[in-house]
Amino acid sequence: MPKSILIADDDKLFLDVLTFEFEKRNAPLQWITVEDGEHTIKLLTEHKPDMLILDLRMPNLDGFAVLEHMQKHHSSVPVVIVTHFHDEEHQKKSEQYGVKAYLVKSDWHISQLAEEIERLLEGKE
Repeated sequence: MPKSILIADDDKLFLDVLTFEFEKRNAPLQWITVEDGEHTIKLLTEHKPDMLILDLRMPNLDGFAVLEHMQKHHSSVPVVIVTHFHDEEHQKKSEQYGVKAYLVKSDWHISQLAEEIERLLEGKE
């Protein structure tokens, strides 16, 4: 059974490009995309994904509100932050929630992001 990823980001273009990259790589993954924090929490409960790829800036609830919820209800789901925030404050705050990786979008090519996500999903940290 393929692993499942919930990708939460309000940047529709980023969602499309990342899911296209997974398709192009024939990655044995299932993914669900969501564009706001409120629906992210709902889909975490409904689908129980193997990983969450999370942006920090989203409508309704931001990524930190999602992380706070996850700490209480979905602590076994690994989280990869993929964001535009390049500052140490956001990174340290994310690490306090136990995220597996903090990736800055501008520092990675989309194929590198996909490789890193697949590597983390396989448990090769």
